[in-house]
Amino acid sequence: MQIFSSKDMRGIVEFFIANINRYFKGDDFEFCLAFIKSPNVEHKKMIASILRKTDCVFEFQDGIIMLLSGANKKNTQNLTNELNVFLNTECRECVAYYPYDGDNFEDLMLRLKTLASTNYEVKL
Repeated sequence: MQIFSSKDMRGIVEFFIANINRYFKGDDFEFCLAFIKSPNVEHKKMIASILRKTDCVFEFQDGIIMLLSGANKKNTQNLTNELNVFLNTECRECVAYYPYDGDNFEDLMLRLKTLASTNYEVKL
């Protein structure tokens, strides 16, 4: 799977939301943006390789943000917990859920930035 730059994130997330609004309106379609802290390039590549083709990975200096398509809270927590165990890092929730935490890019990123700052002392 391709790892996108952080600069590509806004356009991809906005495109994703537009498609949900067009094709899945009223279907309770969910997705999330989840931050995993790891500056290690090999870890980023490994995580990208195990995700589904419907997911996206965006690279940041201190880690990655995963766009997990159709992922509910329970599945996301399980995945992020397992990734943190693999990376041998403390699991701290850093996830913004669509549409619960926001129904647009700005609101979702505000939530994610707040959690990353609070839980990891990272500025996205």
